[in-house]
Amino acid sequence: MIRTGRNVSTGAPEVMVNFVTSCYKPELLVPLVDRITKISEVVSVVNNVNTSVGNTSVGEQEYTLYGKPTITEMLRGLTFQISANSFFQTNTKQG
Repeated sequence: MIRTGRNVSTGAPEVMVNFVTSCYKPELLVPLVDRITKISEVVSVVNNVNTSVGNTSVGEQEYTLYGKPTITEMLRGLTFQISANSFFQTNTKQG
């Protein structure tokens, strides 16, 4: 899952990449994390572990593999810190 936001101070885009897996084996994700983090806008890579069947977007446990655990977004003058498991407006430009 990919989330985007904007840095409040600079206005620069912030991207969070969230891998949802059924178990926590970060060593298997290292090659992907190494490649993804070469993209300057990627400020967060998270691994959500979800052992249940059917729910693929929210994890039971959340691990930050790179960067920070949240990205920032502004909506109607309010600043939000959005984690991988957060429910948040998907198109903030409509807000």
